[in-house]
Amino acid sequence: MNNLTQLKHDFYNPSAEYSIFPFWFLNGNLNKEEIARQLKDFKSKGVLGVVAHPRIGIPGDIEYLGPTFMDLMRFIMEEAAKLGMKVIIYDEGMYPSGSAHGKVVEGNPEYAARGLRMSSYPVNGFTQIEDRLEEYEEIVLAVAAKVTGEWKIDPHSVIALEVENNSVSFEPKETGNWSIVLLISTFSKGTIRGLHFGEDDGEPGAPPAGDLLNPDAMQKFIRVTHDVYYEYLKEYFGNTITALFTDEPSVVGRCVDTEKIKPWTIGFLDYYKEQGNDPRDLLSLWFDVGSDTNIKRRKFKKAVNKRLQDTYYRPISEWCESHSIQLTGHPETSDDIGFLKYFQLPGQDLVWRWVGPEDNKGVTGRDSTLGKCSSDAARHRGLPRNANECFGCCGPNGHQWQFTVDDMKWFVDWLFVRGVNKLYPHAFYYSIEGERLNERAPDNGPHNSWWKYYKLIADYEKRLSWLLSDCTNVTDIAILCEEDHIPWKIAEPLYKNQIEFNYLEEDLFLHECIIQEGKVKIQKQEYRTIIIENLDQLESNGLIHKLNLFLKDGGNVMVYNHKKKHVPLQGNVIQLYNYNSVIGEIDIMESRDVYITPHNPGLRVTHIVKEGIDFFVLVNEDEHAIEGELAIKCSGAVEKWDAWETIIEIIDINEVVDEFTKFNLTLKHRESLIISVNPDDSPSFAQQRKTSPQITTVNVKNWTITNPFRDNESINDLVSLTEFKDMMYFSGETIYRSKVILDSIKGYQRVELDLGEVCELAELKINGKRAGVKLWSPYLFDITPFIDSDVLMIEIMVTNSKANEYAKELVKSGLIGPVTLNLFSISW
Repeated sequence: MNNLTQLKHDFYNPSAEYSIFPFWFLNGNLNKEEIARQLKDFKSKGVLGVVAHPRIGIPGDIEYLGPTFMDLMRFIMEEAAKLGMKVIIYDEGMYPSGSAHGKVVEGNPEYAARGLRMSSYPVNGFTQIEDRLEEYEEIVLAVAAKVTGEWKIDPHSVIALEVENNSVSFEPKETGNWSIVLLISTFSKGTIRGLHFGEDDGEPGAPPAGDLLNPDAMQKFIRVTHDVYYEYLKEYFGNTITALFTDEPSVVGRCVDTEKIKPWTIGFLDYYKEQGNDPRDLLSLWFDVGSDTNIKRRKFKKAVNKRLQDTYYRPISEWCESHSIQLTGHPETSDDIGFLKYFQLPGQDLVWRWVGPEDNKGVTGRDSTLGKCSSDAARHRGLPRNANECFGCCGPNGHQWQFTVDDMKWFVDWLFVRGVNKLYPHAFYYSIEGERLNERAPDNGPHNSWWKYYKLIADYEKRLSWLLSDCTNVTDIAILCEEDHIPWKIAEPLYKNQIEFNYLEEDLFLHECIIQEGKVKIQKQEYRTIIIENLDQLESNGLIHKLNLFLKDGGNVMVYNHKKKHVPLQGNVIQLYNYNSVIGEIDIMESRDVYITPHNPGLRVTHIVKEGIDFFVLVNEDEHAIEGELAIKCSGAVEKWDAWETIIEIIDINEVVDEFTKFNLTLKHRESLIISVNPDDSPSFAQQRKTSPQITTVNVKNWTITNPFRDNESINDLVSLTEFKDMMYFSGETIYRSKVILDSIKGYQRVELDLGEVCELAELKINGKRAGVKLWSPYLFDITPFIDSDVLMIEIMVTNSKANEYAKELVKSGLIGPVTLNLFSISW
């Protein structure tokens, strides 16, 4: 079996390892019979793995990590093993990670999350201050300084003060607005969201957050969480249990005013100084201390990140590796790429509709980097998989239950085309009773309207996950990023011009990349061009030295320099004075891999090589169809692989010009397509068409509807069900029927049925035969194979949004139309 034949076999039948792993909210009165039923139901829908996630709503008598809880977890593993399913265990109850539902602090109050607070006192002559410290508080730094404006300090005036018995005194020797400033180590009083009702944000029972920067506290976290899981479930580790999920660890915890409280821990001042920092620089966390304020803040953040790696990420990563599972999950923020070095299966988090199909949000803003954050972190470390926790609270405009399959398709394609290849849908609910219904809604699995069609969704996601795993991404361009900052403004024009790039971490560039033949090489990636958006990065002598070596070897460096500052690099450095100019400069240096005529900014493309075959994944991120001539820098036999319909077809190309193969492309709303190019075979060229189709349109009328409120009742017009008082809040299935008599079916080459507007899922039958399902627009069906007489009995089962029932929102529902038959005949 040759490579392409095997690839096609795997495309049609991807392995179970590429299944989605939904967050399974274990949030109700858990019992074994229902657990077993739900797991079987998941498998029947093509879901072959779960993240077993303890969630708020677990009864209070089930103690987190206690005997009853662990007995239920063991049962989950037993049932999953019987079904051939996999499980990712979750390290907290409920999140953010690092507290063990308060067990870290229990018996060790000193292990609670800590912070640094600031107190400021005006000075009038001799002044003595005795700050009222709480238990476990300590004055870390005391200074006198001139306050020159609102939250501004004259850095040259700072005078260190002695602290005696929590008391400081100062008498200014010169005039000015002097203040005594105290920085005090304290408890942040941060919490996590707990498992039982009454333990949510702001509620009295919310568990205290653990001190993530304290190595002793985090060793206790491992003992009371990870070791307990292994004690109860050791025989499932490395087989049924594949990974452990850690979730957005927060140094100060939740419900903390981070403008007032900064990350800290006992003994951190010495650690901070060991990183080359002056204790007085801590004032920059609250005050403007001059032109280098932001640099001092960045150095503080880097010190915190380094400490967090040492105390939290590295020990947990090593624990997972030594217990034959992977560390997965994600850091706290969308561009925390540096922490992903400790994940065997790095991930990120797409929640709260931080990106979306509206308002250009897919390519703008800090969160627009989160897809490539995880995929590029994996690529540059030689890891085959990376993941995303997706869909949580992603309903439009805060209306969570209005989340649709249309939305879901946009989000998964947004992730796939950026290289994500494992999905953790958030979430499948064990229960939606009572308060659980809107707890980080929506349920995007068994309690939603599309569940009966979910295998279509799961299989599509499995095919794309398979395709995008164990492959090499093809691009010559890297954007240099920092450990906790990924540029997005310079990336926007690249996306909109179908120019592929990857984010390369500065630390990896310095220590893991080799420079050879005018390229930066790391793992399977090779870059001819490095782009730098943040000129401040060039304050590092080490980075300047390595970039100069790259330039000397023939590489290209582009620097965004709109302020026209001095660039301390030697050689042919291309300076960009606006973001869009990057396109022209790239086109001067090298030809693109892909372009479309006419230009379309909504087309996204990723180019990969898998088993020697070139693949281009094309995604329509716009709201309108994309049409044009696509040119790809490849030659060979071209095929289109449709992962939704599971169809592979030959593409007839228009021409091959200067290494580029050109063919016509149409991508409808929410459509994606895979283009394969086999270099060992010859392309098929399109023949000039001698015929043009003639279209006859027939309006379909005279409908009846059937649902719990209507029984085969005739309706005059197709309108939203919400216009009927008794069906305003109905969510469920409505069957529409009509009969069309054609003059003759002879002479028609093709027949399409266009349903017009549908809200929101449509399953079609023609003359009693199932003709397909459409889960988003356009609701267009090719019904040619089902036309066997001049009489068409049309039956459409429409399922509307659960928002009407669950949230009592008047979301348009049913078949709106207009419904038309398009009859295509051939005219010579």
